[in-house]
Amino acid sequence: MAVAGVPAADTGTTVVVGCRNRCQRIVLEDSAVPAGRIKKIIPDRGFGFVRADDGNEVFFHRTELTTVDFDALQEGEQVTFDIIESPKGPRARNLQRVG
Repeated sequence: MAVAGVPAADTGTTVVVGCRNRCQRIVLEDSAVPAGRIKKIIPDRGFGFVRADDGNEVFFHRTELTTVDFDALQEGEQVTFDIIESPKGPRARNLQRVG
């Protein structure tokens, strides 16, 4: 799992994230960047979902995109992304097109 703001680490490295009011410990299982396909885009609400290659669905919001234009994304498009933890669960950010 890639964690925003944390450099790539060896397998099994424990990092602490989100230490404002609540700290969370995350064990990095590997340093591979998650990949998947855009499952659904809700353009009028500015968000969508990515289905990761492991089968999990991850929410993303247009404000978390830095290298791609939200309006140019298409359902079914292959992407890589970082996963961050939010109060509502995992979130994808820094989506990048593959190929």
